[in-house]
Amino acid sequence: ISLAAGAADSWKRVTSERLIVNHVAIHPTRPDRVFLATEDQGILRSTDGGQTFSPSRDGLIQRQISALAADREVPGRVYAGVLFDQGESGFFLSTDGGLRWERSMAGMEAEDVYAIHPSPEASQRLYVGTNRGLFRSDDRGRNWRRVERPQTVSTVSPPPARPLRPTPRRPVSRAGRASRPKRSTPPPPPSPPPSPPTRIDLRHQVFSIVPLTPAADMATDRAATSPREPLSGTWMLASTWEGLFLSEEENLGWRRLALTEPSRLSREPHIHTVITHPKLPGWILIGTDAGIFLSTNNGRSFIRKPTPDPLARIRRLAIHPGSPSALYAGTSAGFFRSFDGG
Repeated sequence: ISLAAGAADSWKRVTSERLIVNHVAIHPTRPDRVFLATEDQGILRSTDGGQTFSPSRDGLIQRQISALAADREVPGRVYAGVLFDQGESGFFLSTDGGLRWERSMAGMEAEDVYAIHPSPEASQRLYVGTNRGLFRSDDRGRNWRRVERPQTVSTVSPPPARPLRPTPRRPVSRAGRASRPKRSTPPPPPSPPPSPPTRIDLRHQVFSIVPLTPAADMATDRAATSPREPLSGTWMLASTWEGLFLSEEENLGWRRLALTEPSRLSREPHIHTVITHPKLPGWILIGTDAGIFLSTNNGRSFIRKPTPDPLARIRRLAIHPGSPSALYAGTSAGFFRSFDGG
């Protein structure tokens, strides 16, 4: 274990550097309960705020865990996503604080679960990102349905045909020749309306799902949303191999956000995790295979942040519920903590 006193290097390693951490979950009402989803060691559980960990694998055949989340209202209820275990991967839940696990996949047309997102608006509602898109449960993970835009059939009839009008005759001059009509300057063509951003349904791998409270200057920006739908107080972000996507309303679909700072690199970095700040609207922190990137304006632009290990891939990020300046990072080089916001 190493601890640095300087602000520029404020991370402390609390596990073996050989441990690959895919996800970090902190209990929303018991911050001393910390869960780690690992690449090949299953689930590790801590009851002392992340100082020490013990295995939690009863009921899990596969040890490659991708995501974890704790129910904020039901004590002891924890959720896990498992990968790449033919017939035994998917969504798992525990009702005793992570000691024993059971598989729950009714209605989910997928095999692997990459991300779990409990809704901030309804505690019984869950979203999961899978290898086949985004799914939703309204009964704490017992039953699932796909999240997609409603399929509407147009009932608008074509406009009636205009009646044919007789062609007006040109006036004839005294010389017997038809006079030419006076030419007038035609009005300029109207400017085309701005094209709306492309909206899609997420049907491929979804690796991370988080809520976003929009900043005030963006909450009234209706250019990116349907004028028929009201804006809610919470938006959603999802990370995929194709980039970062934003949805203002669940039934509107998703639009891609451009990562301006990473575009200066030789290639677009792969996004593994996205978190938002509980007290700062518009604040987005992204973990990639090329470091950590921060946006404070709802994703309009990003800046690159210092990382705990320059060569480590940032697989998961988390914020301490009681201290927003305390960050946790699960990386390809172990688990790190920061007490000054990274």
